[in-house]
Amino acid sequence: MTSHWLSSKRSDFDKQAKNTSGQAARLIRPLLITTLLLILTISSSTAADLIVFATFPQEMTAGDTVEIPVYFINQSPQELDILVPRELRAQLNNDAKTPQPLTMVSSDQVDVSVTIPAHQFYQKTYQSSIPLSLQGRYSYILSGYPTTNGTVSISLPEMSTTPGIANAQGGKRKETYPTLENLELLYQTYATNLSLYRPIYFLVGTDPAKSKYQISLKYRLLNPNGTLTEKHPWLQGFHIGYTQTSFWDLVAYSQPFDDTSYKPELFFQSSNVTLRPNWMDALFLQAGFQHESNGQGGDTSRSTNYFYFEPSMVFYNPSNQLGMMLTPRVFYYYNNDDTTNRGFYKYRGNLELETKIGKANDLTLTTLLRFAEKGTSFQADLTYPIHRLLKNNLDLYLQIQYTNSLAESMLHYTERTEAVRIGIALVR
Repeated sequence: MTSHWLSSKRSDFDKQAKNTSGQAARLIRPLLITTLLLILTISSSTAADLIVFATFPQEMTAGDTVEIPVYFINQSPQELDILVPRELRAQLNNDAKTPQPLTMVSSDQVDVSVTIPAHQFYQKTYQSSIPLSLQGRYSYILSGYPTTNGTVSISLPEMSTTPGIANAQGGKRKETYPTLENLELLYQTYATNLSLYRPIYFLVGTDPAKSKYQISLKYRLLNPNGTLTEKHPWLQGFHIGYTQTSFWDLVAYSQPFDDTSYKPELFFQSSNVTLRPNWMDALFLQAGFQHESNGQGGDTSRSTNYFYFEPSMVFYNPSNQLGMMLTPRVFYYYNNDDTTNRGFYKYRGNLELETKIGKANDLTLTTLLRFAEKGTSFQADLTYPIHRLLKNNLDLYLQIQYTNSLAESMLHYTERTEAVRIGIALVR
């Protein structure tokens, strides 16, 4: 009985692979040509010729505004044309807290085009306000420019030593814990292990009956400073993840959720692989096992499981902050519920190709091609940071999504969904 079951599963997989490869062969060739052209554009020689680093003050006080000189250095023997961004982002990391973003803004109103002579540099001063919630020793890295890294010490402002009494100058007392988060982090020992994962967004369809939202988080299982990971650093790559995608009918009475996919998973995510081609800026490998179901019972129940593998190849040009990431994904379905969603893989497919291209802190386009026996699916997401439109006051992305996909929702997996959606994103 077992050998017959294994033979049946092997036969199912062979059919999935055969049906997928036929479509992939027809559709992947023009996509590869486009991809190669983009790689040649992004991986130009200027990526190696330009070095960018910032000199952060070693000692800073929470609540203060500090000046941070940034140097754009041309290492090449010829002139170099670059685009100096009006705004830069840094990330501060502390073992006891979640990573903290830091925005750095110059006095310019727009990005500035600059020509740097051979073996010279261009210096620009940025300003940044240090959040009151920060205290302690932090390591920092300038987003998009890994050459800038180091450590800073952030102290709290001077405060009254007697609770409830104003300071000697008659000013307002400055609290040791100005926010509830400061206190909560003292007790949330593992909060630094929790981080963002897939995109998080809320989108309203041009047909409101096809609205959609998604949340996604991941959690690192092992302490990066523990004895086990210090001996075997690769063990830091083990995570549990959770993604929830809901389809919301905003037209129907009581505005019900038409369907929701719950996707817990266990996966391994590598650090940047050093054994990669010189023309590739980064390579990350991820493999895992994911369960997906819609949480319903009876005839509307849908459930499947799959193993997957996804390498992510990154190409980035620091001179203009233009980057691209290619992520193919291969799936193998296991223990699919053939009672209520028979042949699910024929609609969802065994192969995906995700492409992200855009500028850091600017416009970004993400496309997803999915190949399946019953047809090819396509999704495109265009995102833009709203703070660039509102004088740095609102940290959200404007998002426009177009989809023409089979099995977008599990409940209606045999149907093709075509929709245009507009909304906001927290993570893109």
